Amino acid sequence: MLYAYALALRALGRDAEAAAASTAALGLPSDDSVADHRRWLALDSALDGRDEQSDDLLRGPEPDPNDIDADTLHGLISLVTTHRRRADSGSEKAFREARDALVALTTRRPSIAARPALRRARRRVAWHLAAQRGTLGARL
Repeated sequence: MLYAYALALRALGRDAEAAAASTAALGLPSDDSVADHRRWLALDSALDGRDEQSDDLLRGPEPDPNDIDADTLHGLISLVTTHRRRADSGSEKAFREARDALVALTTRRPSIAARPALRRARRRVAWHLAAQRGTLGARL
């Protein structure tokens, strides 16, 4: 039940409230949604530069590639952390490679457009990468 609530909050751009709901869910008896809550919190951590916390939240089995939400979130998190760990993460080349990886992920999963929370997550990652690049042109 909390997962649907957290997902709706994410779709509305209320990420802090969604994170609070997901954090609360982790303290409840385990169910099928625990891994999903952990992935969303891992994305928040990755976007905030807390890669170690993000890695801790992702510990466990790889997501099922047929689970669009899980696979997409895992891909977005990996993209953010991999880009930041590059020695040349501020370079034009690194930005273009990260942007191309984001486009490839979106192309592989066109149904992201029909999932408001995932669509917002993709946009957050795009803005994050552009902010790391630091130019208006990178944001466009």
